[in-house]
Amino acid sequence: MRKLGAGRSFADLLEAYPKLTENDLRSALTFAADYMEHETVFAIAELRARLEQRPGVTLTMEPAQAVRAERDGNDRR
Repeated sequence: MRKLGAGRSFADLLEAYPKLTENDLRSALTFAADYMEHETVFAIAELRARLEQRPGVTLTMEPAQAVRAERDGNDRR
């Protein structure tokens, strides 16, 4: 997935990994789409504005910590 995200094509990957099939790559994309189906994605500016309103959340947090804090805050509402 990372290699596809970095711009590699199916053809590039199939050449580099001969045991893979096009169906394997499509299955990986389908799995990723299913996994992410219920995730919420915020634009950075929107996330920053939301976080600035939360007590106990600092903007020096790692991005993953900030996302968890936002998600956990939404669960309590």
